[in-house]
Amino acid sequence: MSVVLDRWPEGKSLAVAWSFDDGFAGDAAVIERLNTHGARGTFHLSNAFLGSPGYVTAAQIREVYAGHEVAAHGYSHSYLTLVPPVLRRDEIRRNRLALEELSGQAVVGLAYPGGYYNRDVEQAAREAGCAYARSTVSTQDIAFPAAEEFTLHPTCHERNLSDALINRFLHPANESRGRFLLVWGHAVELDKEKRWDGLERQLDLLCARQKDIWWCTLSEVARYLAALRRLHVDQDGGIIRNASASEIFLSRNGQLCRLLPDESLSWK
Repeated sequence: MSVVLDRWPEGKSLAVAWSFDDGFAGDAAVIERLNTHGARGTFHLSNAFLGSPGYVTAAQIREVYAGHEVAAHGYSHSYLTLVPPVLRRDEIRRNRLALEELSGQAVVGLAYPGGYYNRDVEQAAREAGCAYARSTVSTQDIAFPAAEEFTLHPTCHERNLSDALINRFLHPANESRGRFLLVWGHAVELDKEKRWDGLERQLDLLCARQKDIWWCTLSEVARYLAALRRLHVDQDGGIIRNASASEIFLSRNGQLCRLLPDESLSWK
């Protein structure tokens, strides 16, 4: 029997996540376009930038990011590989707690400032209460993610999301495999490079497979991947049990299966 773990919630085969850094004022225009297309975004904010010219203010956070995820980006936006080890956890934790108060959301994610990270930084993020962290390592990969939650690598930067890459994501050679498109960037680049029409075009193209897409935030992705890792497989009894609190979807002999929390099925 073949059991494949590459289906997203609701049995979707495609997942798309947008992730923007720094909290530029242009995030509001990004969100307007995401909302129009039914898409979701994760926005990583640093307290050091709030209220500076060209950035959102603390008072605007709840309104601007309503319906989308607010996540951490370091309290001072210092490169965490250069922060003294004793201060790394506090740099992330202070950022998280401050953003939770300002946004009214549970802030559980981090984008590594400047993309700089190592194993010690990953551990500091865990100890600071994060559930995941995103890098800036563009992979061009659209496969269902196998990476751990603290090395979520984007597919590409927004400016490099070409029609060809979107087409490869929407219409791969093997339609039976699940895929993941994670795009990151900065709203200010869309403004400076006058690429707002380009963002709308990207969203329009993706909407060609709207019914097959799970538009998600990164915290939702991390939660689902963690649930998949909690699947318990009894080799002797041939039983798979969902040991998480989340609903899980998988393919068994090419057929879509749903596993509710604490539900089991035979994999033989």
